[in-house]
Amino acid sequence: VKNGPAQVDMKKLTHLNGLYLAELPADDFIRGARARLAGQDWAAAADDAHFRRVCAMMQSRTKLYTHVMDWKYFFSEDFSFDEKAVQKELKKPGSGAALAALIGRLESSDFSAPAVEQALRQSEKDAGLAEGKVNQPARVAVTGVAAGAGIYETLALLGRETGLRRLKKAVDGICGAQP
Repeated sequence: VKNGPAQVDMKKLTHLNGLYLAELPADDFIRGARARLAGQDWAAAADDAHFRRVCAMMQSRTKLYTHVMDWKYFFSEDFSFDEKAVQKELKKPGSGAALAALIGRLESSDFSAPAVEQALRQSEKDAGLAEGKVNQPARVAVTGVAAGAGIYETLALLGRETGLRRLKKAVDGICGAQP
């Protein structure tokens, strides 16, 4: 017993809610996510099969239904970039060259999650970088954010055309002519 007022730990409450969402049946989670996205043009235009794949990948990572608003990059090219992540990951020396090497490797791969991972690892070796050093620049280039689902799975889910287009856009427009 304490003589101070009771307090609610919001971090713990959010974590518990995430556990609850992760254990929901998939159809219930999808209904809740769709309901939260009602009125969003980019969500309404999403086909059901693609939306289900995104929900399957993101359900265990979602803590609150309000977080589904951050999934825009899965459905639309009109997503914003986190400027801090861009400065940290895409503007650093070597990012452009490593992503350009990744593009070259991905153009000839089958674009499954294991193939994307292998292309990333080989691009790191070619650029003389430690393992995992291209993951974050690739994530920011493709999604605009520094955190989210695994980059291999995200690229595989987005598909070859979208993934390569976003990587090229980042290399040409954001990384610029950096070495």
